[in-house]
Amino acid sequence: MSRYGLGSEPPQAHAARVLARIEAALFAAPGFQAVHAVSELTSLPHVRFSAIPLDAPLRLISDEETVELNVNTVFRANTSDALLQALEAGIGIGGMQRPLVARALQAGTLVPVLPDWRLPDRFLYAVYPDARFIPQRVRKVVSVIEQLLPEIIKKN
Repeated sequence: MSRYGLGSEPPQAHAARVLARIEAALFAAPGFQAVHAVSELTSLPHVRFSAIPLDAPLRLISDEETVELNVNTVFRANTSDALLQALEAGIGIGGMQRPLVARALQAGTLVPVLPDWRLPDRFLYAVYPDARFIPQRVRKVVSVIEQLLPEIIKKN
């Protein structure tokens, strides 16, 4: 049996294989207050995953530097759909993986915030209980996913 996971680090107790790098950035509704500098983020409302501790800083990366900011989290949810809906409703600014917001960006219900900055990348992993005994059918499924992912990510 295998499973798939998204995170910054693979699970330590299992064998894991990186399938894709997933970029994440900040987004907000088009009518949300314009943001011109990273320092402005500390005073604006934020939407975040509930698994992120309330006091965890927001980590942003540019070509020149990495910063960590304390932000005002006003809405938390444990699903991407709920976070996406909160962002589209204009509740605040939030970080999301680019493939998850592709349709909203195309529809104009979300816009990038500070496009020169991004959140730390996430990685999609195939996770196996034991790397020595991976059934052939599991290897085939992972192979198909690896072949399809670049096109899916490129489209989104």
